[in-house]
Amino acid sequence: MDGARTRPTLQNEEDIAHVVWAAHIISYLTNKGNNAELADEADDDTDNDEITDHETDCETEKAVILSGSRESVRRKFLDCIAQLFSHCKGRGGVTGAALREMEDGVEVDIARNDGFSSDLEALGYCRIVEQYLAGSFEETKSPADSGTDFEQTAVGYMSERVDEWIKDLQRVIRKTKKARLCIDQQHGEETAAQDWARTMEQALQFDAEKTDSETRFSIVKHAYRCVNITEVQDLLSHMFGQDGQKLWDRLNFIARPLTDARLLRSIAVQEPQFRNCRVSLVPPKPKTALDERYVVGISEASERLGLGSVPASRLYSSNQSFKEACAEPFGLHAEMQLVLHYDEQRVPQPTLDYFGCSKKSCLLCETFLAALPNPIDTRGRHGVCYPAWGVPVSDSAGIQDTIKELGKSLVARIRELLNVKHLGDNVKQSEIVSGFSALTLEEWRQKELTVRQYKDSQTQQQRDMQIKQGIAPTTRSKHQPLQNFEPEDCCVMCNTSPGRPCARCRSTYYCSEECEKSDAASHGRLCEQFASQTDRPSPQHKRAIFFPADSEEPSLVWVPCTRKYETEERMSWTQLNPHPYLGTDEPAKESLRIEHNPVRSRNLGSGFAGAAIRKEGYCVSLVYRELYLKDGSKTNRSIQACIAASGPLTTPHEYRGPMIALRETHPEDYEDITLADFRHIMDYLVSYRDTKVRETVPDLRHRAPSTMRGVRICCYGELKVHGSHPFVAVDVTRSNQIALGDGSISPISVCLGMPLRLWKEPDHEFHEDPPGWAGHMNADSNQNVAFLMLETDPFHEWWGWAPMYWNRRIGNVCAVREDGEDLSMDDVAMMCYFVRRKLQPMFEEVLESDTSVESRRGALDFVTRDNMVAYWSAEGGIRKWD
Repeated sequence: MDGARTRPTLQNEEDIAHVVWAAHIISYLTNKGNNAELADEADDDTDNDEITDHETDCETEKAVILSGSRESVRRKFLDCIAQLFSHCKGRGGVTGAALREMEDGVEVDIARNDGFSSDLEALGYCRIVEQYLAGSFEETKSPADSGTDFEQTAVGYMSERVDEWIKDLQRVIRKTKKARLCIDQQHGEETAAQDWARTMEQALQFDAEKTDSETRFSIVKHAYRCVNITEVQDLLSHMFGQDGQKLWDRLNFIARPLTDARLLRSIAVQEPQFRNCRVSLVPPKPKTALDERYVVGISEASERLGLGSVPASRLYSSNQSFKEACAEPFGLHAEMQLVLHYDEQRVPQPTLDYFGCSKKSCLLCETFLAALPNPIDTRGRHGVCYPAWGVPVSDSAGIQDTIKELGKSLVARIRELLNVKHLGDNVKQSEIVSGFSALTLEEWRQKELTVRQYKDSQTQQQRDMQIKQGIAPTTRSKHQPLQNFEPEDCCVMCNTSPGRPCARCRSTYYCSEECEKSDAASHGRLCEQFASQTDRPSPQHKRAIFFPADSEEPSLVWVPCTRKYETEERMSWTQLNPHPYLGTDEPAKESLRIEHNPVRSRNLGSGFAGAAIRKEGYCVSLVYRELYLKDGSKTNRSIQACIAASGPLTTPHEYRGPMIALRETHPEDYEDITLADFRHIMDYLVSYRDTKVRETVPDLRHRAPSTMRGVRICCYGELKVHGSHPFVAVDVTRSNQIALGDGSISPISVCLGMPLRLWKEPDHEFHEDPPGWAGHMNADSNQNVAFLMLETDPFHEWWGWAPMYWNRRIGNVCAVREDGEDLSMDDVAMMCYFVRRKLQPMFEEVLESDTSVESRRGALDFVTRDNMVAYWSAEGGIRKWD
C-alpha cells in the first residue's frame, strides 16, 4: 500500500490531474492545508462528522427503523456492518460495504481505506459475523447490560476505537464542573443517576494500557444501558446544559458496538434472507501518483483548470509546495475501492445502489458516486476534501467520464469558494421579472444570506421525506438548528425581523401597518378575547383556541394538561383533556400537527409530524374527533368563517366536528398558544393538500431553510394566453418537492457546471389547445425545456435528442438548482439561449455528418460555462424568444 504503482498511459490522465489539482486547491482554500497536515488531522481524527443524534432510547429507535421501508432496512444493515468492521480511529480505518441479494441469502463486500491485505484477524471476524447472523432466529430478551459472545468479540475487534471513545468521554467529564458532586448529592437514589454515576466511575478509572477486555466490555455495556434510559439524557441536560449533550453523545459512541450488533440481529430475525450472509473483504488497491508531466506549479494548474485570471497566490501558498503536494502518491477511499472492485474484477454488481459507511463520505467520494452512470448513495457527507486520497485509475469509459464530471464539479466549487459571481450577473434581474419587485433576485439573495446557512439540498430533501414518512434517519438529522428558525418576534405576515407586537393583545408581531392591516380580518376575531381572557385556573391549564362546529366564532379556552410519569417504562408525558370541547360523549381524539407554514414559508419546528428521532422548535396541534367522518359530525362553521376571513371564498377541504388548537413542544408537553399560531393555522388550512408551485412573494425578506427559490420555465400557451414572461421566479416548498417527485436532472446544465432539477408542473390547462388556438406550436410546447434535456452521453443512442417524456406534453416546468442554492432567472435565460442558438445547430451538424463518439465528445467539449458566458456577452444578452 505504501508505494505508487506503475501504470500504462491512459486517455484520461489529464482529467485525473484536474481532480488532484482541484482537490489540493479546495483543501487549501478551506484551511485544511496540505497532505502532511491532513495526515496529522487523520491521526487525531474525531467523530465530528457523525455525532450521534439520539433523542430516544435505542430500543425505540430500532423499532422505528425496522418498521421502515425495505430499502431503508437494508441501508441500515450495511451501515451497521461497516461500523462493526471499522477497527480503529483515523481515516485509515474507515470502511464501506455493498450488498448483493440472492434468492436465499446475501453477500456483503467490505473495503477499508487502508486495505485489509492479508488481515487474518479480519478474515476470522468475517466468519464470526456470519455465524452470528446465522443464529439469529428470535429476539433475545436479555437485559440491556448483558452481552453475547459475539458482542464481546465485536468490542474486542473495535478495541482501539472504543478506547479512544472512552478517553474522549474522560476528557469531557473532567471539563464538566461539579459532575461527580452534583450526581452524588442531588440524585443519589435515582436509577438514571445511578446508571450514569457507575458509567462515569468506570470511565474515569479506565487506562487503555492496563485495562483488560472484560473491563472494556463492562464499560460498553453500562454505556448501552444508559442510552436506553431516556431519563439519563434528561438528567445530563438538566444538570450540565450543553455539556450534558456532549456527555450523551459520547455515551452513544461507546455503546455503538452493542447498538449495531443488536440491530443486525433484529434485522436478521425480521428478514430470514440475512441469516445466510457471506462477508468478503475487497483486496486493497495500491497507491497511485501523477505522471511527471502533470506535476506542475499552481499557476499552470490554474490556467489548465480554466480558472482564468484568478491570482495564483489566492489558490495556494507557493508553486513549489503545490508541486510537492501533487507529487505525493494517493490512495482510494473505501467507497471508490468498491467501485473499482466491481469494475475490474468482473464480479456481480450490488443489487442496492447504496454503500454503507462507517463515516460520512468526503467531498470527492460523494461527488464521484453521484456522477456515476448508476449513482450510488451513502449515509451522508461531511463536505471536507482530502487530497491525500484520489480517484480510481481505470480504462473504463464510465469511470473516465465520471472523473471528468468530478473535475468540473470541483472547479465549480473552487469558483464558489473564491466568491466568483454567479452566472448572468452582467444582466439586471429586473429586466425579465414579472414587474412585482424593484429589487433584483441578486439583491434578495444578499439579504437572505444573512439569515440562512448553506445547506445540501439533495440530502435535506431525502431526509425530510424520510421524516415525513416516519422513517428514522440513518445519520444525524440535517434539519437546521433551532436558532435558524424564524424568531418569535418576526412579522407574522412577511417574516421581517424584528417586528412590533400588536398594541392590544401583544401576542402577534407585525413589521408595518400594511402587514397589520392585511391580517386584521383574521386577527380581529380573537385579539380582543386574548387581551381580556380570564385568569388561568391552574398551572396545569394551557391556553388553546376552540373552533366550535355550530358557531362562526372561535374562542380562547383553558385546557387541562396533566404531566404523567410511567414507572415501568420510565417515561414522562402529558395527558391532554380536550373534553367537553370535542363533545360530551368523550370521543377518541386525533391530532394534526402543523410544523410548517407553507404560505409564509416559515418553519415552526421539525420532527413532530412523523416518528422522527429528533424534534426541534414546536408545532401547533389541531385536536379533533377521530371518527368525525362516521359519527355524524357537521361541517365546522368557525373554521369556514376564519378561512374566509383569510382570503379564499371557498374552503379547499371540508373540516368537520369541533376542534381545539394548542402549541405542542418536546418532550410531550404543551404551552399557551399565541395569535401568531392562529395565523399559521389559517395559512395551513387554506393551503392544505395544495401542492401548486407559487410565484415568489416579494415581501418575504427570508424563507424557511426547506424552501428553495426556483424558476418557472413557461410553455408556449402560458406566453400567448396569459402574456407571461418566459421565466418567472417561484418558491419551491418542501411540500412541492415531495408532491412533484424526483424530477429529472438536465444533462446540459450538468455540463455547464450548474446542475438543474426539472419537474413538469401538474397543471393541465395547456395539455389541450384552448378553443380557437391558432399558434404554430401546441399550447403545451416548451422548446426551452426540451433543449435543456438533450442527452449528452456520447455513448447513448439518443445523443443530441431529448427523451420522449421531455419532448411532448411538457407545459410549464419548474427548475431548481441541485445544490440547493437560489436559482437566478438570468442563469436559466442564459442557458436556454446558449443551448437553443449555439448548441442545437452544433449537435444537428454532428448528427447529420458524423455520429462517432469522438465527434460527439468534440461538440461536448464546447459546452462550458466560459463559452456560454462569452457567447451571451457577444450577443448582447438578447432576449428574443421564439
